[in-house]
Order: sequence, then structure tokens, then C-alpha cells
Amino acid sequence: MAKEKGPDMRPFHFKPFSLFHHRSTMKTGSDAIILGIWTNLNNTNKIIDVGCGSGIISLLLASRSNAKIDAIDIDVDSVEEANNNFLNSDFSSRLKAYNCNFNDWSVDDDYDLVVSNPPFFTNDLKSSNLRKTNARHTISLNYNDLCLGANRLLNDKGRLCVVIPYNILHILLCKLKIYSIGSHSPFRKD
Repeated sequence: MAKEKGPDMRPFHFKPFSLFHHRSTMKTGSDAIILGIWTNLNNTNKIIDVGCGSGIISLLLASRSNAKIDAIDIDVDSVEEANNNFLNSDFSSRLKAYNCNFNDWSVDDDYDLVVSNPPFFTNDLKSSNLRKTNARHTISLNYNDLCLGANRLLNDKGRLCVVIPYNILHILLCKLKIYSIGSHSPFRKD
């Protein structure tokens, strides 16, 4: 009789680091990897990763820069896993995850970059798992709150970098205009 397999608990490997993502609400996915690799880091010394999950985006950005990175998430297990992943990386001195709602986050210094792989779904079927629902749906972090918080935390030349589905781009563009975020095209040209 074949032995039943349990969940795959192996780490996810990248060249400069490895991470675990089994306790986080969202597993490592292509959106997070694209955002962590695609984001322009020129003149970026201080970053906040909103909805950090296992810390994948923060780790990718840290591997490509010397920036100090604060990572926040409302999910306690995700924050604990992110901090463990940070401690096991070569970038641990520049990374720290906090259990906090983005709307409540405050710091003394402004950020050069707000990065997020935000919840996508607005009016879709919700999961019976509350942790997954909070991570995937705009219940605890909607586009208005994301843009309002970015406006509050970014310095004058700061940037907001996100990955969102094309069919909701118009919602984000309206919010960016309301909060005067980005005086240039939201589409990457380089």
C-alpha cells in the first residue's frame, strides 16, 4: 500500500537565498518573483514591503540592493516566517518584518519605495479560510488604503510598485491620481 504524502515542506531556492513559505498565507508565486526582480531600485535606500507574506519580495529586493527594508503583514504566522527567512539570509541586518496593518503603520523617516503584491479580488467568491481571504481579497487592504498609505509614507521622489491584474488597473490609476502619486506613466519603460 502506498504511503500518503504530506505537504511539501522543502524550502524554495533562489541563487542568493532560500526561504520557507509553508506557514505564510500565500505561497511563493510568479507575481511576487516578477515584482522582486522587476522593481527599479535606483536611488532606493529605504523600502517598505506591504503584505510581505513569507518575505519573498523583501529578500529579492535585498539581494539586488543595499536598502533597509521594513516588511509588514497582518498575519502573525507570515510575519514569523518572514523574520525566520530574513535571519537565515545574508541580508538579515537590513530586513525586519512587523505584524501590523498598513493603515496603522508609522515611521519617522519617509520611504523611497513602497512595494506590494496586494490583494487582487474585490467582488469574488471568498475562501472559507479567513487567512486566505484576507490575503487575496481587498477586505483589509484595498486600493484606496494602499495609495493613501503610499502617499503618506513616500518621500517626494518615492515610488509605488505593485503587480495587479490588467482588468483592475483603472481602479488603481484613479487612486494614484487622487493621491498625486507618480507624475509619470505607471508602466515601466526600461
